[in-house]
Amino acid sequence: PGSSYTLVASTFEPFMFSRFKLRLELDGPFRLTAIPREGAGMRLRELHGRWVPNTDCAGGPVDQCYARNPRFLVRTDCETPVLARLQTPQAESLPLINVSVFAFDDAVLGSACASSGSYTNSPQGVATRLATIGRAGPAEYLVVASTWDHDIDASFVLYFYSEHPVDVTPLFQ
Repeated sequence: PGSSYTLVASTFEPFMFSRFKLRLELDGPFRLTAIPREGAGMRLRELHGRWVPNTDCAGGPVDQCYARNPRFLVRTDCETPVLARLQTPQAESLPLINVSVFAFDDAVLGSACASSGSYTNSPQGVATRLATIGRAGPAEYLVVASTWDHDIDASFVLYFYSEHPVDVTPLFQ
């Protein structure tokens, strides 16, 4: 009584949609509410990248080389809600990963605006919570796709959602 549960009907593969039936039976009264799909109504930018050991696979934020991880520059001219999801769909073994969004002023990595939290290796990847970035006038942010370990050789996909148009540019060393 008084508990909330989330049921997810999933094809596991992104962008595969199909009809399905869900039957739910309980001993007491309940309410079933549909939850919108991740990023529903938002603009989606799909970006592909790769971690290469000893190059841009630079570990977590406690490592001195964290800023060498794959980065994406986000430019916006207004305040906008954003969400980032990082996945490693082709990895043979799932690495511990994280995605974070940082303020980026005068080429300096600022405070974190959003993070997926602890490094994890779940099949669905990691995602930030919905966060608002930007201000009136131009603003820049860095999205950092990182692994906990330095020796990961794996490709990744970054799904970046925004309510308003933003410019997202990969930054490579």
